[in-house]
Amino acid sequence: MKSIFIDAKNQQVSYVENKGQLEDLYRIMEVEMIQIAEHWKNGDTLYVDEEGLINGTNFGFEINGNQYVGNGLIYGLSLDDPGGNGSALTRIEDLKIKFFKLEPVI
Repeated sequence: MKSIFIDAKNQQVSYVENKGQLEDLYRIMEVEMIQIAEHWKNGDTLYVDEEGLINGTNFGFEINGNQYVGNGLIYGLSLDDPGGNGSALTRIEDLKIKFFKLEPVI
């Protein structure tokens, strides 16, 4: 299936093929915990790093006026497995993502 990886560290957005399993989210996003951040009307869901604010991550992104620290991953709904992940329907071209770096706190 096709998901959308928001690589805030390298300020890139790309499609990635994977199985949509929880392990895939951790591996692609390079995190230990995830949380759901947003749902779209088309059924797509944005996952983000649950610990982004407390683990020292110094990069992030803004989407739909909301800011998230760390990377993000967008999946769609699975038609074969209700509650499971499927390919994202959102097109990268339609996402208005702004990247940012956090300044160290002194």
